[in-house]
Amino acid sequence: MAEQQQTKKVVLIIVLGAVLAAVLVIRSGLLPFGSGKGSSTATSKDGKAGKSSTPGAKGTPATPLSAQVQWKKPDPIGPVNDPMRMELPPEPTQKTTETAQKPPEEPEYRVAGIVFSTEQPSSVIIDGRILHEGDTIHDTIVVKISESFAVLRRGDKTWIIKAGQTNKEPE
Repeated sequence: MAEQQQTKKVVLIIVLGAVLAAVLVIRSGLLPFGSGKGSSTATSKDGKAGKSSTPGAKGTPATPLSAQVQWKKPDPIGPVNDPMRMELPPEPTQKTTETAQKPPEEPEYRVAGIVFSTEQPSSVIIDGRILHEGDTIHDTIVVKISESFAVLRRGDKTWIIKAGQTNKEPE
């Protein structure tokens, strides 16, 4: 009983596969039967429309083997953001490069945090930059970094700045 059902299923699959293949071949226009839609028109190179037929098949219209479709790309809806593309800052102009090279007259130092380690070099985050002992920011040298403060020196002035503080150079 089970063998009979299995045989029926195999035969059904083969028949459906053959029908599907026949439909695909006829719809693709590989046979002279056409696309099943009746007659078709094709546009020649000079822009004139006319009936196309396969040579040798008398009076049976066929679709051209390569029908060209002109697709139009739609306009984007609003700004398109590509998550895989990094946004680059605008190109610097002469005015912005001059102001970027000159430190402010009295710079403020904002300490966002201190990372202290006895095994590795400690670091301090000042104005968004990660600095280590000996690094400079606004012509100011980071002299020492401890657990709760950093020692800065500019010229002959030395001062202490704590984590979470914003202050200027002492006068």
